[in-house]
Amino acid sequence: MWRTVSIDNNTPGGMVVTLRRPSPTRAALRIQERVIAEVQQGLM
Repeated sequence: MWRTVSIDNNTPGGMVVTLRRPSPTRAALRIQERVIAEVQQGLM
């Protein structure tokens, strides 16, 4: 199952990050949270 995470950090049009992972395992969720945090910090 492919997962698409939409990040709206008050940016014009927002930002869409597509994470391609076969299964939402705990490790994948941790990586996803880390990537989202890094992206949000990069936009701030």
